[in-house]
Parts: sequence; structure tokens; C-alpha cells
Amino acid sequence: MSPLTETSRRRLIYGGLIAVVAVLTAGVTYLALNISERKAEATETFVRLVETDETTVDPAIWGQNFPRQYDAYLRTVDTERTSYGGSEAFDKLEMDPRLVTIFSGYAFGIDYKEERGHAYMLTDQEETA
Repeated sequence: MSPLTETSRRRLIYGGLIAVVAVLTAGVTYLALNISERKAEATETFVRLVETDETTVDPAIWGQNFPRQYDAYLRTVDTERTSYGGSEAFDKLEMDPRLVTIFSGYAFGIDYKEERGHAYMLTDQEETA
């Protein structure tokens, strides 16, 4: 082998080694930052604005103590159709009559509507025939 080939081979090995070490260093740094963020979140104190117990069923009352979760819950109320289905409660059996035959003998053959968000959970269960 010529000395030039051996030299370029060593450079390639060293370059690869440096790249692997750089990726590992970045991964360890990311992990350390993530752990420190979680520790900081754990030290935050929870301020209870409203007293709630297992009998409190109004989501607005819970929303005073947990505003981010309540906001996410309220976003499930949107009733619009999207390319992924959305939360409009259209009847899938009317959209595709073949489903009546496919699901004959099952409850889906009688009532099969598009699923909606958690805000409509109890209403949809009550309206199901």
C-alpha cells in the first residue's frame, strides 16, 4: 500500500471517531438539560385556587386549578370537519351505505358516527341508539 492511502484511511477513521464523539456529547448534553428542566418543574409549588374533590364534576371549576388542561379540553368542543375527520358528528352509515351490510349484526350497523372530543363524551353515549 502506498503511504497516501494509509494516511487517508487514518484520517477517515479519526474523522469518524470525532463525529461519533460529537453525537454522543450532544446526546448526553440534551439528556442533562432535560433532567435539569424536570427537576425544576418538580420544585414548582401548586397553588390551589378552588377546593375540589371527587364529587366536583363541573370542568370549569377544575379549570381554575388546571388552566392548561382545561384549555386543551375546551379545544375538543370545535365542531368542524377537517381532512382527518374533525369533530363534526356526521353519520358514517349515511356517507357509505355499504357499512350497513359490513356491520350487520353488530351495533355499528345501527349507529356509527364520527368520534368527537371529550367534551361530547357523555352526550354521544346518551344519544347512541
